[in-house]
Order: sequence, then C-alpha cells, then structure tokens
Amino acid sequence: MDDCRRVFAQMPCLLADISADTDHCQQQQDNTTTTPVIEGLEPYVRQIRPTFADIYSRFSGQQWQRFVDAWIDYADGNVASNAVIAENGRFGSLDEFWRIRRQTIGTLITTMIIMYTDADDDDDNDNNNLELPERDWLDPRMQQLLELTKDHMICSNDLFSFEKELLAISADMTTTIIDGTDRDRHALAQMSNIVAMTAIDRQCSISEAQLIIVELFDKLDGKIIELVRDWEQCNGGQPLSPGARQFIRGLLYFLGGMYRTNTNSDRYHRLYHT
Repeated sequence: MDDCRRVFAQMPCLLADISADTDHCQQQQDNTTTTPVIEGLEPYVRQIRPTFADIYSRFSGQQWQRFVDAWIDYADGNVASNAVIAENGRFGSLDEFWRIRRQTIGTLITTMIIMYTDADDDDDNDNNNLELPERDWLDPRMQQLLELTKDHMICSNDLFSFEKELLAISADMTTTIIDGTDRDRHALAQMSNIVAMTAIDRQCSISEAQLIIVELFDKLDGKIIELVRDWEQCNGGQPLSPGARQFIRGLLYFLGGMYRTNTNSDRYHRLYHT
C-alpha cells in the first residue's frame, strides 16, 4: 500500500514538472527537506518521463489537460483500489468494484495515446497529432463511447488474466476452484477482477461467472458498433467530423488489437509452464 501511494502520488508532480508548473511540485515537498520531489522520483515514474515529455511537446494545451486529468484519475483509482483491499480485505460490493475498476483500467489514457500516435495521414508535419475539439470530445455520443470502451476493456482484460491473477494469490489452484461451486472466497475477494467479483456477488461458480462476463462483453461489442454506425449515419445529432472519425477508427483498431493480444499472448497462456 505504501509503495502504491508513493508511486502514484508522484504522478501529478511529474506531469506538473513537465508542463513547467513548478508550483504544484513545490507544494508536494516534504516540509522537513528542501529537496524537490521531482529529484526523488521512483524508477517507474522516472522511466516514463521522456515519453510524457514528448507527448507534452506535441499536444495542445487542451489535449495536455485532458491527458493530465486522465492520469490523475487513473492514479487515484489505483490508490483507492489498494486502500480498499488493505483496509477491508475485499471490495464491499460489485458496484464499488465497477466504479474503481473503471478508473484503474486506464481507458482515457489510451485514448490520449491514440491522439498522440495517429497523426493526420495527409499532413506533412510529423509533429501534427490528431486533435479533437471540445465539440467532438464533449459530444454525448463520444462520452458514451468512452464509457462503453471502459467496460469492454475491463471484460476483455479480466477474463483473460483471471487464472494468472488467481495463481498469484492461490498457488494451489485446482479444477475445483476453476469449475466447481466450492470457491476459495478469501483468494477471490483479494482480486481486482470482474470475474472474481461477479462470482462472489452472484454466489455462482467461476465458470458461470466467466460466462456472465463473456455475455456482457458480447453485448458491449454490439453497443459500440451500433453507436458508431448510428453516428456515421448522422442519427440523433451532428455528423462525425473528420477528426472524430479518425479517432474512432483508431479506437476500434485498438480494441480489436487488444482482444487479439489477450487471446494469443504468452502472458496469459503459458501459466502452467512457469
């Protein structure tokens, strides 16, 4: 818990330092020392600084603020998730889990990276990243799409990482734990995973919980496709702008690529070979 707080507490300071807002960093200093926090970054935070600095150099002020807000929300979610487990031993409810997991999944950070990497193909300026104006970003359909994407990512990631996460907590995982109604509740309760929380909430077996999440994943897939198609056909509002169309294309490619990675990556499929 202390390590989590230490790492994520440094994120606002790092982001402020990159944008030359040293006042925030100064406020984060320990009153007993004159050494700026930025000089004592944890290795993880220090290693991502060059990438963040490059993103800052390419983003407009508006984009950078969105990026900062997304990272702070992500950091707060990770601290909250660890605090719940440390203090209570488990999430209090499925609703509490969904609320915090939507922060820790990092969807909005991913969307910022799409804007950073997906420059206009017809522009000769390599530093010209994709930018969505406020009209597009705040469009209710865009916000709905981002919310659906959060849940889509949670279902995909947590389905494929479930066994790996359970093994990390319970080394004696057996077929009984995977398929039967006899669950190791203590192990499941410690997991930040939608499959585990669904099994606890529904009082069902792991295999039943996995099926529930698979069905939810399929529904989310359909909702995302339906929303984008309606938007493309100008139903219920303004038509897609070129920038919004390019962003959504990148988002859909990302979701497809993430699913393919999750289904093929050794990270999730070589559990019993290590």
